[in-house]
Amino acid sequence: MRLEMTEARYSINVFAVTFGVGFFAAHMVTRFGSMAALLLLLMTFLILWLRGSKLVEDTALNLLLWGYLLLCLLSTLWSPAPSQTLRLAIQLGITFAFAITAASALSATAFYKTVLWVSLVVIVLSILVGRTAANGAWVGVFRSKNDFSQFAACAVMAGFAGVLYGRRRGITLPAFACLGLAAILLVKANSAGALVATAGSCAAMVGLKLLSRFPDMAKVFALTILFLTVTLVALAVTFNFSVFQQILLDATGKDVTLTGRTELWAIAFEEIAQRPLLGIGYKGYWVPGNPTAEMLWEEFGIASKQGFHFHHTLISNAVEVGLIGVTVMGLLFFAAFFRLVRWSIEDPSAETGFLAALMIFTLILMNSEVMFFGQFHKQTVLTVVAMTYAVRLRAFFGQSHTIQHSITLTPDLNERRV
Repeated sequence: MRLEMTEARYSINVFAVTFGVGFFAAHMVTRFGSMAALLLLLMTFLILWLRGSKLVEDTALNLLLWGYLLLCLLSTLWSPAPSQTLRLAIQLGITFAFAITAASALSATAFYKTVLWVSLVVIVLSILVGRTAANGAWVGVFRSKNDFSQFAACAVMAGFAGVLYGRRRGITLPAFACLGLAAILLVKANSAGALVATAGSCAAMVGLKLLSRFPDMAKVFALTILFLTVTLVALAVTFNFSVFQQILLDATGKDVTLTGRTELWAIAFEEIAQRPLLGIGYKGYWVPGNPTAEMLWEEFGIASKQGFHFHHTLISNAVEVGLIGVTVMGLLFFAAFFRLVRWSIEDPSAETGFLAALMIFTLILMNSEVMFFGQFHKQTVLTVVAMTYAVRLRAFFGQSHTIQHSITLTPDLNERRV
């Protein structure tokens, strides 16, 4: 029995190190390109090899994710840039394999600790590099302000979760360091959207922790009120968009990005109407030679013809993979969202709080950024990991009135080391 326990702990440590190196590489891809991508590829092969025969079970549990990837691969057949679609879809498949296998092998505790330490390493590197964009915003080791601000935001949430849920060995000190340093970097990133989304996600984390103390009926009532409130706010913003847009423009001073966004969405809807079901093809729109893409690059001054999109996760993906692909994405995301929020209420901890906050953060920014799915991208890795944990939770919700009891029966999902 002691030998078996030693082997299990050793395996978890190996998986955590492998995931940590690969996750670090995903942060470096935008800056170091093929070298970082190669490191991520090597870690993917290693983690697949370590997982061994359990890969069949991992695949079976995540068929919807693999179904989305299959659609991306098949879109090569109708994409105007088939070689690019095929290449990037294969890279997305590698990203999926890495994230799904890591989340299948690691406990939520091991995953959270790894995210915390990788974040600290990237924070230190960003401070040492100290790079800034042309407008003075910090970008650290990243190529763009958006990538840097989203990294800093996730690091803030990881640190805040560790601080909020009380003292624990191996978590509290790195969490404090991560929170303090990442908060400074987030401010220096000069991204109003990331600041608002991070503040909202951390506030939601506090609310979920408080809600965990309520009786079951009170939890249902509070969540219902929260859902209705969010729905009403979303409807109010949708039907009075111009008014809210002007308020935000006056508050932030950002004119070109926000006013141009409505034009981008109008063009995107025209593209979706032309190919409603299957889209133009994965990553097949923003390619040189596409007349509309060329026009938008010129209008918005994107000389590099890279890193531009429709500034909305679902709209952007509907252009590429159609309504079928977006429906699959929606099912994956919102199922994960509700399961992880419920988990954070039933079993409050730094791990569950961080995963819930990550989904809330993603939901907030989905309306202005493309948050997933992108090949070799750190945000996609986090999102797919969260979706995989949600799949692992699915069986437990059906077996127990509370997820906490189920976790006691399945300590591989969430370890507690006080």
